[in-house]
Amino acid sequence: MPLKFTELIDENTEIGIWHIREDISWFLSELNLSKTEKEIFQSFVNEQRKKQWLSYRRLFKDIIKDIPVNIEYDEYRKPYIKGHPGFISVSHAGNYSAVILSDHQKVGIDIEKINPRIEKIACRFVRAEEEKFISTTERLNYLYIIWCAKEALYKLYGKRNLDFLKQIKIDSFSLGEQGNFKGHIINGSSSLEAKLYYRFIDEYVMVYTSV
Repeated sequence: MPLKFTELIDENTEIGIWHIREDISWFLSELNLSKTEKEIFQSFVNEQRKKQWLSYRRLFKDIIKDIPVNIEYDEYRKPYIKGHPGFISVSHAGNYSAVILSDHQKVGIDIEKINPRIEKIACRFVRAEEEKFISTTERLNYLYIIWCAKEALYKLYGKRNLDFLKQIKIDSFSLGEQGNFKGHIINGSSSLEAKLYYRFIDEYVMVYTSV
């Protein structure tokens, strides 16, 4: 069972990473999908997408042991666990899925596989002040951390129509195997500041936040 790890961030918040190596039949034998979930699952054509979708449900099962994990979605397509009062966020890329759950705080998480193609869209999400602290020699890693951070903040915000370039700003940070920095959502007259945490996992980078 390639569970990469679960980790308690504080007394109310936990993250988990799953390294997907199982086949679909194993996941299905481990889960009790609702009728709605079965319909969603059957709508997927891609085999890897099916595994990703199943894997983060199985991951929540390891973290939440007292109730069935039945994931539903609100009007903004933000996921929540039916019967659980807390907040969740999910992400998947390649052979990994990642989740975060908090009893009391809004959360966001993103995981991505590092690939040079991100350079093609950098102008759509990297602000001028963010370009100033990006190291030339480590540009690719910086771009992915900034992208994942903005994705995590977007998920934490929980509504649509946030512009990554104009409405989400990342403070400068130094690159290491893991670290933290601050990010900001600027939406009209209101704003939100959040601390974000990143870490590299094999050829992937993950960023999460809670507020």
